[in-house]
Amino acid sequence: MNISQNVCVCVEEAFEYARSIKERYNRIPIPSDFWEEFPLFVSGNEVDKYPEIPIKRQLGKAYDEWVKNHKAQFKSFEEFLKAAGV
Repeated sequence: MNISQNVCVCVEEAFEYARSIKERYNRIPIPSDFWEEFPLFVSGNEVDKYPEIPIKRQLGKAYDEWVKNHKAQFKSFEEFLKAAGV
């Protein structure tokens, strides 16, 4: 499996997780549900928009570099949910 295939699997798993929250708990997912998947919808310059996700703690030493360089695949959490079909 190459890296692009791995990314596709990760995105599809995140979509499935979003859909399962809707189905199991009958609620719309919220950003803090996605502690591991946040890079899909949080760009480095948007960390302050998501204080409920412990991004700095999770990234540790990689945090500063991530903030400078990371561009999320989805423009927002709402776009991520829409792509997931939620």
